[in-house]
Amino acid sequence: MAHSPLHQAIFNTAEKRSKLFPDKRRIPGRKAKFLFAVWVLAQAWGFKKIAEVKRFYGRRDADLKKLQRKAAPFMQITSDLAYIQAEERKDLVIQELFSHKSQAFVERVTKRYNHEGIWAPFRHRYAYQYMETIRNPRPYFHSIATRYG
Repeated sequence: MAHSPLHQAIFNTAEKRSKLFPDKRRIPGRKAKFLFAVWVLAQAWGFKKIAEVKRFYGRRDADLKKLQRKAAPFMQITSDLAYIQAEERKDLVIQELFSHKSQAFVERVTKRYNHEGIWAPFRHRYAYQYMETIRNPRPYFHSIATRYG
């Protein structure tokens, strides 16, 4: 039996056995599964963050709309007062300019340059685009943003 080729390398059996069965077990695919789990958690966190930001902007817009509704009467009053003051100044200037003219002349001039008919454009910018008017009180990006809305 000593001449058998199977028993010629029988020495160092413990070392050879340790190479066959290592103490540290290696689980195949562990790193890939871990990376996939991290990716899924990152996606879930990102979706949660997007939903949170959308909710924040929605609440902010609702609060802003509520505040604008509360402030609308005050803003209307201030704009009405400014308009009334401008009209009074205009009337005073007209009165000073035409104090030596008859009332019929003042009415003719007023009728000529002040249109009595009301024309309100259905889009706010059309009044300024096609009438060769320079003044446009609203910014252009706002009209682009509300073009289809």
